[in-house]
Amino acid sequence: HDGNVGIGTTSPNLLLHLNRADAYLKFTNATTGTALADGIGLGFPSSNAIDAEVWNYENGYFRIGTNNAERMRIDGTGKVGIGTTTPAYDLDIVGTINARNLILRGNLQSRRATFNYLVINKAATFNGRVTINSLIVQGTITANTLVLKSPLEAPNGRFSTLNATTA
Repeated sequence: HDGNVGIGTTSPNLLLHLNRADAYLKFTNATTGTALADGIGLGFPSSNAIDAEVWNYENGYFRIGTNNAERMRIDGTGKVGIGTTTPAYDLDIVGTINARNLILRGNLQSRRATFNYLVINKAATFNGRVTINSLIVQGTITANTLVLKSPLEAPNGRFSTLNATTA
């Protein structure tokens, strides 16, 4: 087999080829222990061959890197960091986010932001400059600087409180 090793197959096509409905690799060491719920697992978690997983059974982080640098980390509490090794939030991104549609179900806090279209249903706090081309607010906005590029309009024709200038 050209030096290939097969487990569950008589014709391995890679260096190590596992063939079984629930094919799963387990990595453990002296620190993790060797029980079923120890170490790291990789493979198909059940006989459902379309599902796959990488599972860290320990209370440690899981990281992904490219070009000899860490790019993403999931810490032991489930916080995900992209561009940071110490995520402080459920999703903590250090860098620029490009999204066609961004839906936030809770409060929005931002140091600097530019939005073509923004809907706020609860509350938003901006600590830096914010530029918004189209804005719908059904909650509260707190901002140091808020630049609205369009005329201000309210659904009922009035604002309950308005302390803003338009650019």
